[in-house]
Order: sequence, then structure tokens, then C-alpha cells
Amino acid sequence: MFETQIIHTEHKDVIHDVAYDYYGQRMATCSSDQYVKVWDQNEQGVWSVSSSWKSHSGSVWRLSWAHPEFGQVLATSSFDRTVSVWEETVGEKTNPAMPPLKRWVRRTNLVDSRTSVTDVKFAPKSQGLMLAACSADGVIRIYEAPDIMNLSQWTLSHEISVKIPLSCLTWNPSMFRLHPPMIAAGSDDSSQSTGGKVFIFEYSENARRWAKTETINSITEPVHDIAFAPNVGRSYHILAVASKDVQIFNLKPILDPTANSRLEIQAAAQFGDHYCTVWRVTWNITGTMLASTGDDGCVRMWKMNYLKNWRCAAVLKAENSESAPETSVTASLKSSIVNATAKYYKRGTISHPGQEYVLRVQRGPYPENSWRILRRYNDFASLNKCLQISGIDLSFPGKKLIGNMRPDFIAERLNALQEYINQVLMNPILASSLPTKKFIDPDSYSTPFHDLALQYASMSLRTDGVYTLGQSLGPIGWRLRKHYFKVVHKPQGNKHSPGHSTTKHHLIKSSSQSHGKQHTTQVCVTTSTEKDYNSSTRDHSGRDDLILSWTEFGPDRYIDEKEIHTVLKNFGGVQHPYIVPIEHIASNDSGALVIRKFYKQGSLKDVLCSASPCNPFLSKYGSPKGRTPLPLKDLALYARQILEAIRFLHSKGMACGHVHCGNVIVVDGIAKLMDVENFIFGVPSFYRPFFVQHSKINTCEAIDVYGFGHLLYEMCMGYPLQDSYARQISDCPDSLKSLLESILSKDACKSSLPTLDQLTTHPFFGEYAGHFNELYATTIAVQKPHLKFSTNAKEQLKLAVQKTENRVREEQRSVKNQKRLVRVQEMMTSEEEKKKIKQKAKHEQKQAKLRAQNSLQLNNGPPGMGSSGITATVHLSSSTGGIVKSDSANSITSPQEALMSPPPHATDSGGSTSPQPPPSAPPIPGPPSSLPLFSSSEPDPAAPGSSGTGKMLAKSISGDEPSGGGKRSALLQSICNFNKSGLKKVGPTEAGK
Repeated sequence: MFETQIIHTEHKDVIHDVAYDYYGQRMATCSSDQYVKVWDQNEQGVWSVSSSWKSHSGSVWRLSWAHPEFGQVLATSSFDRTVSVWEETVGEKTNPAMPPLKRWVRRTNLVDSRTSVTDVKFAPKSQGLMLAACSADGVIRIYEAPDIMNLSQWTLSHEISVKIPLSCLTWNPSMFRLHPPMIAAGSDDSSQSTGGKVFIFEYSENARRWAKTETINSITEPVHDIAFAPNVGRSYHILAVASKDVQIFNLKPILDPTANSRLEIQAAAQFGDHYCTVWRVTWNITGTMLASTGDDGCVRMWKMNYLKNWRCAAVLKAENSESAPETSVTASLKSSIVNATAKYYKRGTISHPGQEYVLRVQRGPYPENSWRILRRYNDFASLNKCLQISGIDLSFPGKKLIGNMRPDFIAERLNALQEYINQVLMNPILASSLPTKKFIDPDSYSTPFHDLALQYASMSLRTDGVYTLGQSLGPIGWRLRKHYFKVVHKPQGNKHSPGHSTTKHHLIKSSSQSHGKQHTTQVCVTTSTEKDYNSSTRDHSGRDDLILSWTEFGPDRYIDEKEIHTVLKNFGGVQHPYIVPIEHIASNDSGALVIRKFYKQGSLKDVLCSASPCNPFLSKYGSPKGRTPLPLKDLALYARQILEAIRFLHSKGMACGHVHCGNVIVVDGIAKLMDVENFIFGVPSFYRPFFVQHSKINTCEAIDVYGFGHLLYEMCMGYPLQDSYARQISDCPDSLKSLLESILSKDACKSSLPTLDQLTTHPFFGEYAGHFNELYATTIAVQKPHLKFSTNAKEQLKLAVQKTENRVREEQRSVKNQKRLVRVQEMMTSEEEKKKIKQKAKHEQKQAKLRAQNSLQLNNGPPGMGSSGITATVHLSSSTGGIVKSDSANSITSPQEALMSPPPHATDSGGSTSPQPPPSAPPIPGPPSSLPLFSSSEPDPAAPGSSGTGKMLAKSISGDEPSGGGKRSALLQSICNFNKSGLKKVGPTEAGK
């Protein structure tokens, strides 16, 4: 029987890895707080920390224990691009009553990687003391200790290049005298164009090098973990892969030396029971049972039966206590499974299996881009708690402790949660927030963006040596991959202002966007006056407050990596009266940082919403307390100034692409454009979902004009336009209305937008900002605009503009084709529905007509027929199914009509027969308006033909139009008494006469 235990750790951040030693009596954990902790288990099974130390200057991703034959040795890999090897040393025993003092010592620090080292593994004992490490630069490095007694000396024996970022690796623990050494590596690269994500490498004794043997092309999703099974008597290898689900592969060696492949790869099993991302897989010591963990918080055990079918043998789920901190680790005793990293969530249409909810999610119009995930009510409650800061009223179902397992309550809650998630995803502000993104798509948003930005920024500033990183400003912007920090100038030497003691600014992190709660490191900003950083407006040297923004490069970054540093350096010297100057700009392979002056009043959007710039984005713009439009003169002046800034950029061969109120600062009556470097970074535009719907907005100038129109609309109305075009513009002067319609009307978006030069000559600016030209001439005489690019930089910018426009056109064609497909589907659905409705109405009309005819025949039958005869006829009719074909070539008769026709003779009680007289004509019903009286679907309580029925029918059809009844009765009687023997067959010649 399995047991679970909650271990409350003292880690200050997310725990990334847990590893047991060879005997399972010791455990090590590593975290983003840069610490490694070693845990020991006593005789009562209680785990306690025996050692804790800061191991790296960045997040620690993985750790690995060496075989105990080599001592108590640990290896750790980190974001700081290094691998460290640690050995436990035992001091002298000074107190007989106390155990000897133990501590871990760093024996070596391997610094060959250029990027983050994502995994590290010691080789099996048969290989000696070796370890392999993979990194995000796509290289596997294998190190060897020549002398196991001297762990400070390690040699880099092999480098294996894969050329795509690697996330995990594993050694094949099989005996190497039977099989060559083997390593498998996986990649978490999200690009679908890179092919397979799992690679197999073998070591050749003859060539003395590692070579790639196979690539598992069937795995195209990001791989988070990979593990070879120990080989005990098998003739093939088993490999487990953790991706969006669990997959098991059999690798059978091919003995034919002339074959092109070394291994025959067969998919043995694939499990989607986690309903979410799988983070870790590990085998037992015999390689017969696999354990996996995922975002569902469960450890699932898999075992192969005698039919070689893999089945789930057990599911372990630790019950988290409410008092347990969020950074606690759930450890499964006597098992080497890892419950790794934080838990992230997804979105979609909800169904309810058992006590949990399955969310089926689809991104975009294509069904293949879909997934599903398992979530509980508490997960929805956590999301709702994170979104409450927006102030938006959401209908979230309350918690119920008693009776929450009743089927009716489950169905009611299911509908309520579906309505709730629909409300969240229909709101653009809530849908773009990080909590919602994590809830709906953890595969894409499980990366600790804020932590990465913090470390990249700190390393860049450390190299520069001019600025010191201060507090994080938290999620104040709408971009998830853009993060803001305060920075200050470093003191020059030991000099400082009189009356002030030396101020030390250390690296600090708070309000982390990448986790559900806020984290702080153990160091903080301390001053002699103990004033908070936010309370000061200037530092000790009298300089203005500065703000640093770190932005990851986006999908539209088309400038070459070798040239982007030169382009940014040239752009850093931009000078224009209506563009916010840049204090410092720098970049690396992942993104770039920009330092500017911090303006306390915030952006123009903050001014319109009466919000503080340092508040979170959700609370500022989710439900603002008040929106204030600008006066017309200020609106015209600010708009004209922004136009000149955009025109200046285009005159230098560079587009902006990011014109909106959040990128405009108003200082002393002057509007200035900022974040214009976003075009170089290649990040998506704020209004991209809007202008991709209009195929005519396909140039960089048209995109900037379109963004300027939205900016103008928000300044005029006080609130943003929530659609791709304005359906109706009112409450503004005619000249402003004309300007807005020339950009945002449906006709303008379908035809063409005005150019930047045409906008400057619009009558609105002449009416409300007529003095602008003189003011602008005076301004540029004092501050001459300046932006100079090198020749190569100009070519790179020109190429980037072309590729950006081509990508926009391709996306617009895709959207147009999808809209056309949707319209066709709607038309087809509409036609099918109309056809079904028409057929249904025709069928109901026919049924009503048949019921009316049957009712007439019941009342027009011969008076000598008793109830017993009618009952027998109806009984026979019910037993004779289908349609009876008439002898006439031009008609068919229903069974009821045929059987209810009066027989030619009736038998009396004495057995003789006599002809029956024709029946008298009863009253006949009038127009068909009375037919619905006979179309009720409810069963008649009286038997057909009974007196009760006859009375009811007679009452229902009596006295409408007696004048036409005789003709219709005679017609029916003639049909009933029709003599078919008088018919004769005629040829086609006679028929045509």
C-alpha cells in the first residue's frame, strides 16, 4: 500500500526538482530561490533538512546523485549557465553525544555552456564517474573525472550538438558490455517546424565519439522529461517520454550491419489520463513499473501485463492541508517520482467526469489546435481570486460543503462554471491576463517569465556597471513578456552627498508575475534612513527616477542577430521633441532592456482612466472608476504632435506599429511617443487582432494610421473602441467626426486609409490647432530631430518592414479564408435547417389530412355496422402494416381506407345475405380550419368505433357548412362503390386520342 506525506519546505520560490539517492533514504530539492536542500529520513519515517546552502546565482533547474561507490556527490544545473559538483564532507567528532558535523563543499564549477543548463545526469556506475549536461544552446556536454579521489578536476570529453534547445536527458542504465553506451535527449522547443523532439545517441568504441542514432519524429510536442528503463533480461530498450501525455517506446536493436538504422522504434503505449501536461517520468529499479506526474497533482503508476499491454496500476494523490504553504513539496515515499514545479491550468468547454471537470480547449479556428485538461472547483476558485483585482463583476458559483455530490447540484455547478469561463474569455482584459493564460494554456505560459527577465536584466546591468536594479513594478503592463523594474545610478566611488550615509542597493524581486503569490528574496533594498524605494522621487545624486523595461523578442523580429545590436545602438541616440528619449538600451539573444525616465503621472491612458501608473494592469483598466475625454484643443494638439513623431520615424525608414494611449506620455502640455523600439523587437501590435480583419490595412504606414485613429477615438470619447471599425460616431464636432470616419469607418477600412501627410492637412487640425506649425518650427529650432542608422542597419530595417508586411498579408488571407469557410458552413446549415423545417411542415400537413379523411370515413360508414365490426376492422388494420396498393394505376390507399370500406354484402343472424342500402349523408365539416381538432397526439380514452367516440366526432364536426355536404358525401360514396371490373387496358395510341 502506498502512503503519501506532505513535507513543508523552507524554499522561498518554486521547487523545480526532487531526487532520491541510490538507497532512497536521502532526498535533495532545488528551487528558483537558488538553494539546494538535502533531506534525511529517520527511523520513524520523518523527513528533516540536514543541509541547506545557496548553490548558484540563478534558478537551480535539476540535480542528480552519483552512485554511492563514489561517495555522497551531487551535481546541480542552473540558469546561471553552470554545472556544480558538490561533495559531502564529514568533520571531526567533537562531542560524543552529537553526530559529526557534515557540510557540502563545491568541488568544481563547469562553465562551458553559453546559455541556461537545463538538465544534468550522472552516468551509470559501469561507465565510471561521468556526468552529462544539456543546455538551451542545443549542446550535450559529457564530463569525466579522471581521478575519483579528486573531484575538483573534470575534463570535457565530448560535445554533442543538436542545434535546438534541449530540456532533458537520460542515460541508458543497461549493462554496457551488452549494449553500447546510449543517451536520449528531449527538447521543449515549441516550434513545429523542428520535427521530432527526442534524439537517441550511441557511443562508438571504434570512432571514440558519440553519434546520433535515431530521432523519434512522432513526438512533436515539447518534451519535459525522458527516462530509460533498466534492462533486466530484455533484448530491447524501453524509453518513457513526458510531454502533453505519457508515451512509451520500445527500441529494438537491428543486428544487420548493412541496415540504415540502428534501432527499430515501436510505440508501445500512450496515456492521456493526466488530462494535462506531464512533467516527470521515472522507472523502478527493475524497469517494470513507470511513475508519472503532471499538473493534475497525481502520481500515476503504470505496469505492463502478461499481454504486454500497459495499464494504470495505481493513482496517488496527496491531500494538501489548507495550512500548507504553496512552496511545499509532495513526496511519494519509497518512490523516485518527482512532483515538479508549480501547477498551471487550462480553459475550455467543461464536462464533468466524477468529481473533476474536463476542459476542452481550442485555440483559433482550427480543430487540430486543441487540447483538454482536468480541473477541480478549487482551481476555478483560485482563478477567480486572482481576477477579483480587476473589479469586474463575475458570476462565480459559491462553495457548498453539504450536498455537493448530488447529480442535480453537479449539473447546476457545471453550467455555472461554463458561464463563468465564458465571461472571462469574452473580456479582452481578463482573457489577456497571466492568471487566465496559465489557467487555459499552461504549456505556453508555464515559463517563469518574470524570473527570467529579472536574471537577464541583472546580468546585463552587471556587465554595464552603471546602473543598479531596484524594485520590480509588477504586472503594470498588458504584455506578459514585458517586465518593469526601477533602476538607479551606481554611486561613483566612495563619494556621497553630505548628510547621507552610504546607501546599498541590492537585487530585489517582488510581485512576481510568474507565480500565484508574491515572492521576495532574502536580500532587500536597505538605506540608512530606512525609507522605501517607492517613497523617494530622486536618488542621492539628484537624478530623476528611472524605469527599466525588459522585453522578449517577438515573432516579427526579422533583423539579423548580428545586426540587431548595431541597430539598437543607433536607435538609442534618437532625439525628437515628441519622442521620449532613451537613457540606455542593451540586448542579448533572448530580448532587450530599455531604460527611460519614470513619469509619475503615467501614460495618457492612465490620465484618461484616472489611474495610478504603478497599479496592476487589471486593477487600472478592468473597471476604471472614471473616464475623462480630453478637451478638443488639447486633443488636436496632442494628436498633431503624435503625427509628427510617426512621420519622423517613417522618414528614417522605420515604422512604429504600436500607436495607442498606453504608449503616449503627456509632459507639460507636450505629447511624446514611447516604446517605438517595439518594431525592432518584433512584438505583436496592440491592435493586430483588429487590422488583420481588413485586407486593405497591409502596410506599416496604414497600420500606424489605423492605430492613430484608435488613439484619436479614445482621446475623444474617453473609452477605447472595442471593435475593428466604428459603426457610428457621434457627440463630436463635424470636422473631428470626418477625421475619425476617414480612418475608422467600415467603408474606409474596406477601401483605403489616408496617408500620414493627408492627415496633417485635415481641416480639424486647422480649426483646433492652427498654430501648430509655428510652434513646431520653433521647437525643432531648439531641439533638432536626430536619428541616424548605418548602411547595414538601413538595409536590415527595410527588410524587416517588407517581411512584416508580408506576414500581415498572409495572416489577413488566412482570416479571410476562414471567414469565407464559416459563411459557407452557416449557409449550408441554414439551407439544411430550412429544408428540414419544410419537410416537417409538409409531413405534419399530410398527417393532418389523413387523420381528417379517416374521421370522415368513420362517420360516413353504413348504419348497420356495430361497434364489434369496427373494432375488428381497426384491429386488423393495426396488424396489417404498411401501405396497401390499389388496383388503380393512379392512386394508393392506406390500410385504414381499404379496410374501412363497406363490404358488398352483410350477413344477418340467419346466415342469408342481402344487399345493403346506401347510407344517408350525415352533416359534413366545412373548411379545413377545423382539422386541428383531430390532430392531437394524446390517446383517446374510448376505443375506436365506440359510441363515445362517435358522439365526440359528431359533436366536433356538426353544423359548419351543410350546403356543400351533399356533393362531398356523394363523391366519397362513389369512391367507396367504385366498380373496377369496368376498366379495360388501352394501348398508347388509344390513350393519346
